[in-house]
Amino acid sequence: MTHDKWGQVRKALKEKVGHSNYVTWIEPLRFSDLTDGVLTLNVQSNFMGNWVDRYFGDSIIREVEANGSIVRRLAFVVDRVANAAERPCAQVEMREPRQN
Repeated sequence: MTHDKWGQVRKALKEKVGHSNYVTWIEPLRFSDLTDGVLTLNVQSNFMGNWVDRYFGDSIIREVEANGSIVRRLAFVVDRVANAAERPCAQVEMREPRQN
């Protein structure tokens, strides 16, 4: 499976799970690898991986298989560094101190 195929899977999942679920749970997933029937996805936390597996795992497997790959199971790898680099930093406006 390629990153392009993963993009097609994500597009199909967006239609199936709805916009809010997609933005919260599917969009943050990053394709890592598909080897020997194990689809590995990078996630931001163990909680996210467990939630996605429980509530969207079957849908992900079905969509990947519909795109021509065989998946026996999902694996999630927490990748905090990569995900932190993708998140925008908050901007803080600095003010001059008040003169009394």
